Amino acid sequence: MQVLMESVNLSDTTLGAPGRERATEYLKVLRYLEHHREPATNLRAWAVSHNWHPKAADELEKLATKTFGTAGKPRDLSAETVQRLKGRWT
Repeated sequence: MQVLMESVNLSDTTLGAPGRERATEYLKVLRYLEHHREPATNLRAWAVSHNWHPKAADELEKLATKTFGTAGKPRDLSAETVQRLKGRWT
């Protein structure tokens, strides 16, 4: 999530299209790797505690709820994409 925070403009009240796309991509990777144990409300709380605007944090919570609420691994996410993004996290 720290990598996501670095790619979001914290001065905006909303995520904006690029931020929303990036957040969705990272959340899908977490789901793909089966690391989505954290409730969406906790992700929102984390975002607010890291100086996200509350409305942007609300958007993150909604994206997480939607992304984590589906069954199985994301079909639109390749193993190569997962490995590339996972590599940025380490």
